[in-house]
Amino acid sequence: MSEALLEEKAVWNEWGPVVNLDIFFSNMYSFFYNRGLLSIIVAQLCTIISTGFTLIFSVFLIAYVDWEVLMQCHDEQSCVYVDSYIRPHPFSGVGGVFILFYTILFSAYWIWRSIRAG
Repeated sequence: MSEALLEEKAVWNEWGPVVNLDIFFSNMYSFFYNRGLLSIIVAQLCTIISTGFTLIFSVFLIAYVDWEVLMQCHDEQSCVYVDSYIRPHPFSGVGGVFILFYTILFSAYWIWRSIRAG
């Protein structure tokens, strides 16, 4: 065989066949469906941002808002300043363990999702 033919064959073998056609065609369909790489990146970025916002907002509502005091507010006379509805130590007590577990669990999910998107 000539050297040129061997070099051409080596380049061809470098690319090789697709190992898993299901994954390849799924990625191709996703690329086609989302109309390009920029759209896929923007969609993943929006998903990461919305998941992070949901995590932060839900932890704030669960851990920091004192719902017992807030539910006693029925009109302007029974309501007090906003500062009195915020708990000073949200992670103390038995409920704090569950809030901390929730925060750690969904933070790990958010980090995993961020790494997977990248």
